[in-house]
Amino acid sequence: RRSAAAGSARGGHAHPVYCLELTGGGGAAQTLVSASTDGVVCTWNPEQLAEPTDSFRLRSPNPPAGMEREAEMAEEGAAQEYPIAVSSFAVAGAGDSPGTPQAGKGTVAAAGYLAVGSESGAVYKSPLHLRAGAPVAGAVREYRAHFGLVTALDFNRAHARRAAAAGGRAAVGG
Repeated sequence: RRSAAAGSARGGHAHPVYCLELTGGGGAAQTLVSASTDGVVCTWNPEQLAEPTDSFRLRSPNPPAGMEREAEMAEEGAAQEYPIAVSSFAVAGAGDSPGTPQAGKGTVAAAGYLAVGSESGAVYKSPLHLRAGAPVAGAVREYRAHFGLVTALDFNRAHARRAAAAGGRAAVGG
């Protein structure tokens, strides 16, 4: 019998997973992306689910709603980072983000950014980059707009293409 801690030692999830997205297809290799409530994002080969191909943590420099007081009581001057309690996410291919080239649209390797909904009601945007063939999260931007759990996110790819053509910005901070 495997415990949650044993799963995390292999690079998987130790907290609940509320969202999955299958990317790729149409000639590109498919990748399964999962995120858990402790901010861990994993990518998986759908034909080999024993362990993830890669994982990284999404963290924010801002405390989640309700933890501001605890953050103030922490050591002054110490850089604090807080895990993002992921409740939903959407992966945008590089071609879905205005101002970025279209390369293997829909694959994690060509992903432009990850939009994440959280339990605290904030929405985060994190660019995804490649380092030695593995996706790595970039700087996280935060948008506080909701008073409760963000249960779903999706990209209107037609809107993103129109906004890019017009030189405008797409939703989620473009």
